[in-house]
Amino acid sequence: MTLNVSMEIQGHIVSTASIRIVDIRHMEQIGTVPPATIVVVPRERFSMAIPSLDSILRHTSREIPIVYVGCGSPRKVRRVLEQRAREREIELVASPYYLSPNEARNLGMKRVATRHVVFVDNDCIVEAGWLDRLVGCAEKTGAAAVIPILCWENGLVHTAGTIMRIEVEGGRRRLMYRL
Repeated sequence: MTLNVSMEIQGHIVSTASIRIVDIRHMEQIGTVPPATIVVVPRERFSMAIPSLDSILRHTSREIPIVYVGCGSPRKVRRVLEQRAREREIELVASPYYLSPNEARNLGMKRVATRHVVFVDNDCIVEAGWLDRLVGCAEKTGAAAVIPILCWENGLVHTAGTIMRIEVEGGRRRLMYRL
């Protein structure tokens, strides 16, 4: 099943995407599926790409699949990503040119076969217990989407949640949100 998603910010649709929904209930029954897949996508800078990935690896169980969309990464960053991928079985997805974060999310989403997908920008540093809290919140509340509080390096709050809703127009469902 495919869900068409649109992102609205301040009344303007800024991007649209099709997300593939994967039915994994048969795999969950025999306990072979991790609760989530992490998809790391690029932002406008690559200087934090390796520290970000290292924090994810340090604070995430080895059983959790990681897909790293490394499009347009500088050669030095790409070499380190390839090394980390060999060490930890990270699936590297490459593009010969830079993709916007939403294009990269769509590319990474095609490789997800778990109940939850966690999108992480390549400039985010995570802390111990981060994934358990996000997945736990989604499971407990039945939420379709969960966002953590995001802080700047100095501890000031960058983003503290969002308002999301699904609108149905002419038989089409659209995910609408604003920060």
